[in-house]
Amino acid sequence: MKRQILILLTLLLFGFSSKAERFIDEHKLSLYRGYRFVDYEKTLSPTKIDFLNYIYTQPEESDYQYTRFEAYVKFKTKYSASLQLAIRNTLIPYSYDFTLSYLLNKNYYLLGGSFSERFYLTEFNGSYKYFFNEDISVRYINRQWNFSFVGFFVGVGAEYKYRNMRFHGKLKSGVLSVFPFQQRNIIKFQNSNYKLVHSYNSRWDISPFIMPQFIFEIDLFRYKNIFWGARFGAGYLYSKPRINYELSIFQWTYDSPEIQRNKMPSHIIQQFNWDFGVFIRW
Repeated sequence: MKRQILILLTLLLFGFSSKAERFIDEHKLSLYRGYRFVDYEKTLSPTKIDFLNYIYTQPEESDYQYTRFEAYVKFKTKYSASLQLAIRNTLIPYSYDFTLSYLLNKNYYLLGGSFSERFYLTEFNGSYKYFFNEDISVRYINRQWNFSFVGFFVGVGAEYKYRNMRFHGKLKSGVLSVFPFQQRNIIKFQNSNYKLVHSYNSRWDISPFIMPQFIFEIDLFRYKNIFWGARFGAGYLYSKPRINYELSIFQWTYDSPEIQRNKMPSHIIQQFNWDFGVFIRW
């Protein structure tokens, strides 16, 4: 995931280099702060872990507040490109949105690209105690605190200008999947030396999604050909993904595990987001 983000960042930074100036008609850099609100459908899973039943949904916590940096270039042809990176306090990107657009006329354009979005997981110790109906303890060898959706999309967009204001509307649709991850747990029973290890390896599983977005921009200051302004954005994501996985069960030793391939049910997931920030355009 990090390698994909770095490749996209390198490609777009080339658009801001002096060597690329002869191909570029407009540059824009944006920085904004936002919030995500996540809602999802739980499904009944009495004997198996279904990771999508444990999505963390508290918007007041820092996990669903985000800071995004966006770089945009408009080429002298009918094409333009943008890259959004979500960053945390470490300044290391953890999700992205890369969009390539083709202008049809003054107001309408086609678009396509790729994006990723991170979601967080809560503890699921209680499920193990329910499955085994015993007093047990669970120790994580590698705890999966989060997972990311990776998607590819096509869509349409519209832009309208009025004086120093611009209104953008986009409708993206495509397919997404959970980026594969591994989770391994050691399960211990009271008053017993019995050793049990569950190792989960998730698999790609494609699901359709739809994602409308709206952006409002206003120019506040101008110096020569440089504009400073403010922007407000909002968006919505709807999909029915699932996390299928292969479960390896080790008993006593790590030799000859029992392998189970589990196909989990789909969940309705909805995400609302809004953000506010500033931009500079030249």
